[in-house]
Amino acid sequence: QPHVSPSMSNTIIQVGSETLELRIPNGALVTGKRGGLPSVVQDVHTLAAERLETPLEFPSLRRALTPDDHLCIVLHEDTNGIAPIMQAVLEHVQRAGVLMEQVTVMVQPRRVGVEPAWPKLMPASVAGFQIVEHSRDEKAMAYLASTKAGRRIYLNRLIVDADQLIIVGNVRFDAIFGITS
Repeated sequence: QPHVSPSMSNTIIQVGSETLELRIPNGALVTGKRGGLPSVVQDVHTLAAERLETPLEFPSLRRALTPDDHLCIVLHEDTNGIAPIMQAVLEHVQRAGVLMEQVTVMVQPRRVGVEPAWPKLMPASVAGFQIVEHSRDEKAMAYLASTKAGRRIYLNRLIVDADQLIIVGNVRFDAIFGITS
């Protein structure tokens, strides 16, 4: 048990999976100030469409696309507001002249009998894209590159062969790894 002087107090702080015990001079510990909670988004489709057109510190995704591009959208189906977000993404790529037949949406393997509702919620104006479940089958994988150490990197062939890759998913804070999806 470390000695604690009367002018110091022990404070235990949990950081990720680690516990830190700090000796802090009495009167020096202040409470954190937290900003207000963000407002609830009422119109997810409109907000997603606006962010695709005017992202932070980057030009519009539409400007990076050409009508000949074949797209792979890697989609995490547990994303909040998935139907209006996907509708906004698909409409956005259409405005760049990309046909829906050139769009493949890759999702995680689903449990047998589980069909998500979001594809049925898409309007007819964005019909024609294909949904494919990711597969680790050797035939579905393609060589991408090697690391400096010589380790070969393989990804799903649809990702490697796509002209453009779009990733749609939640961004969350992980206490151990930082920002993750």
